[in-house]
Amino acid sequence: MAKKKTGSVIIKIIIILFIILLFSLGVIAGYRLLTGKQTVQKANSEEIVKRNYVVIDENVLAQNASEDVINSVSSHDVKMNSTWTFSDGKAYSKDAFVENPSSNLNSVYFDIKVNGYAESIFTSPVLPVGSHIENITLDKALKAGTYNCTLTYTLLSKDGKDSVGTLQMALKIIIGS
Repeated sequence: MAKKKTGSVIIKIIIILFIILLFSLGVIAGYRLLTGKQTVQKANSEEIVKRNYVVIDENVLAQNASEDVINSVSSHDVKMNSTWTFSDGKAYSKDAFVENPSSNLNSVYFDIKVNGYAESIFTSPVLPVGSHIENITLDKALKAGTYNCTLTYTLLSKDGKDSVGTLQMALKIIIGS
């Protein structure tokens, strides 16, 4: 009789554990559905791709750790308009604005190139931390139209002699007739 009771108790415990497992899986699935944290699998059983995942090269980290801290850049704040308009190709822009915020550690300068072309259409003077540039006139006159460009910041060492990094931003330039 004791064996029957022990057996039925074990079966009940197994059933309760199974119900708890199913409940837990349901809670996890519900959480992922509500928060949008779902794993998406590509069609045809291709590999699962984690989007917007930052890959850090351990070799670069080790190299940066061994370099002089004075010339290192851990982050850089960018403050600029992403669309600049000019009344014509030789005029200055009233809405072109780039600032090197005081939260940064490095002076910068920047170049602008029209996507697909090697020649720069504007090179800024050096912007010390806490300064900005406005009323920008392009170095190369452009014809009327809309241009997709890349603005490349060059971050300078504390002494201003060496580049310690670059940062690229998308920029749209609109030239009126």
